[in-house]
Amino acid sequence: MPEEIKVQLVDAYGKPLKHQFAPAADRAQIATKVYYYFSTQPEVQDFLTEILIKTVDTQISDAENLQISIDSQKFQKVCLDYAAESVINAALDEDLSKAYSMLLHFSDLPLYQNLNEEEPEVTDKELAELNVRLTNTPELVLAKDVCDIQSEIAGFLNGDCQKSITSFQANRIQEKFEDITPFLNFEQRAAGYYNISIIHRALLLEKNSEDINRNNAEKDCLKKVLEYTSDYKRINYCVNRLDDSFTDKGVIRAAYRRALKVTNMPNDLYKINVALAQCYLDDYRPRVGFKTSQQNTLETDKLEKAVYHYQEALRFAKKPERLGLLKNIAKLQLKQNKLQNWTETETLIAMKYLQAEERCHALMEVASRNKDLQREYLEQALNETIHSKKINKARKKILLQKISHHLRLIYTQNNDKENTQKLENILKTYAVENVTPINPLLKYKKSSRQK
Repeated sequence: MPEEIKVQLVDAYGKPLKHQFAPAADRAQIATKVYYYFSTQPEVQDFLTEILIKTVDTQISDAENLQISIDSQKFQKVCLDYAAESVINAALDEDLSKAYSMLLHFSDLPLYQNLNEEEPEVTDKELAELNVRLTNTPELVLAKDVCDIQSEIAGFLNGDCQKSITSFQANRIQEKFEDITPFLNFEQRAAGYYNISIIHRALLLEKNSEDINRNNAEKDCLKKVLEYTSDYKRINYCVNRLDDSFTDKGVIRAAYRRALKVTNMPNDLYKINVALAQCYLDDYRPRVGFKTSQQNTLETDKLEKAVYHYQEALRFAKKPERLGLLKNIAKLQLKQNKLQNWTETETLIAMKYLQAEERCHALMEVASRNKDLQREYLEQALNETIHSKKINKARKKILLQKISHHLRLIYTQNNDKENTQKLENILKTYAVENVTPINPLLKYKKSSRQK
């Protein structure tokens, strides 16, 4: 029988290590700690629902309780996944104190078995112990990796490091993060790339420049954010930061469409739809000269989608925002030569959102474009002008002169003597002169005869 093997760990100088590392905790031990931790948190019902749904085939019911064995691998997996998500999200939201505190609590290190409101400072020694304690839980090892990367980012941005960050160090942090991105969900990836983009931006500011076109590293990170995120605010930040230097509107539209699917907040739905409409308009490229039917269809489709998203935004818009949306819709309908649709929108604007002189001008605008309804809209404008208490007599006189010029022609063509007389009576009431347009050619003809 060989003698009992003994191993002694030494440092680089051959001196025995004095620190006794804590042994690795088993999965059941940490999972149990996670369970009791989240059972006291506000989100306890969400946590318990997750457990009940994902361990349904391992549950045992007695007369009073639903029982789950801590040896159940499904139970352990649910607890550890939930804990890892919570830690990662806290770290990426820049709440490192909370993230590390949860990890230390889950690890069941003696110092952290009962966390008080005042959290103790984490030392390098305790982090080393933490690495060992979490060996059997790769879910939490991943969470700690995210914490460490975010801690490094925060250290540089907060000036904790004595030296300024270099491009090499920024790229090294990004490489570390990219090594673990396959294990993160899309929103976590987006948050990580967003945080790293801030480092690249800080480097640009150190060079006294704000020109993002000179900072491909930041642009690449922001593009990654757009590819992964469904968060409207994060998308909006990227769009504003990239500005016109980013030409791939398809990536931006895809991001906004994802955002539409994950929110039910009316204000966000309004903003996202407006942003999507603007994306299609920014990508609209009308061609001059010969165009194929396919090119026509593609460009028309962009206008159609812009109108659709403005109409969707209208559903969630507050009252002060509706008029601007309707005017945008009307402009696009006119650009598409959809006269009837434009007439309906412009009429809605005039009768519901405008008053007094503005309403009259809007009705006259419809009359000037839609010849089939010219008489009806001019008569409505005439009626609005006469009965409005908000238009003074001087302004009424000007409006009536413009309206009567066109109405008189219509009545004359239709030999409508009755309405012609009514019109004349109205004009007399407001002392509107029947001004016959002067022919500018007359003075030139006279000059010609003299020669």
